[in-house]
Amino acid sequence: MKLKSIAIYKTYRMPTSMLIYTNYVSNYLIDHGIKCIFFSENNIIPKDVDIIWDPRAVIPFNRLNCKQYKFLKKTSIPIVITSHGAN
Repeated sequence: MKLKSIAIYKTYRMPTSMLIYTNYVSNYLIDHGIKCIFFSENNIIPKDVDIIWDPRAVIPFNRLNCKQYKFLKKTSIPIVITSHGAN
């Protein structure tokens, strides 16, 4: 499957380093022909995307009880998990 579009969670409340990282990755994707659709907790996750990326989502995703991830657990769209600062 060729990736055509990605929904990316982005909000001004993210740490600066995470915003910079998200901007670099999304610019790379756009430069390579992948449509990036940004959303936040105030928006509905776009349904016509191939994958969802929430840069805040970390491993182990299935053990998180945070309110911020509940909306991601309800979708059938594949989710990309980022491992920040992993050793």
